[in-house]
Amino acid sequence: MNLNNYLTKLRSAQSQVECDRLYEQVYEDAKLYQSKEEPEKDILTLLTVLSSDEAPFVKSYSLLFAGAILDAATLSKNIALKIADTLADILDRLIDFDVFDTQNRYVHTFSHAMYLSESLMPSLSNLPQTKEQLIEALLQVYLRGDQPFHANEDLVLAGILVQFVTDVKAVNAIIAKLAPIPDNPEGVCENLIICESNKRQLWMSLRLLSEDKKSPFLEATQRIRNQTISLLFP
Repeated sequence: MNLNNYLTKLRSAQSQVECDRLYEQVYEDAKLYQSKEEPEKDILTLLTVLSSDEAPFVKSYSLLFAGAILDAATLSKNIALKIADTLADILDRLIDFDVFDTQNRYVHTFSHAMYLSESLMPSLSNLPQTKEQLIEALLQVYLRGDQPFHANEDLVLAGILVQFVTDVKAVNAIIAKLAPIPDNPEGVCENLIICESNKRQLWMSLRLLSEDKKSPFLEATQRIRNQTISLLFP
């Protein structure tokens, strides 16, 4: 795969349609790797882009490109850790939740970071601490979102949680963070109404995705449901 060619085309793309088409092409080309070294080399190139001062939409789609490569290739532990470290840094600094930039180009760093995280999770199966830290980072970004999520962020994150968090203690710790609060004493969210609405979306998605699986989230979200009802209808 000529990744540099795709990146050049991405930089000159003028619409979401163009960017999405390039992503689809990368996804198909990634299936044709002939050696283990090729995908790892391309991942390192994308990590360089993500750590640069490239335009936000280029960096956002680079997250998707990396996910496409991960879906097609088995990478070394070292490369997986490099990806996890880059994601952790991106998520820690993420404060812009806009979906489009000033030129109306699709920029959805959080959503694309979640898709890459989902693709990375199998590579972290023997690195439980790194996996837990990444899941926590995703959850913290979601909880501090200061505008309504409306691009299926709740469903994507819920899918990751239901699939990769199975320990009851870990589930309960996540659910505790989604519990409704009547005020905002610590000031963790600038707009309490929006944050609480986003939290409700997430636990409802968790409940929905848990219904056809033996997931501890199903019982745990029932508790949140009861707490929410008691606050709304005291």
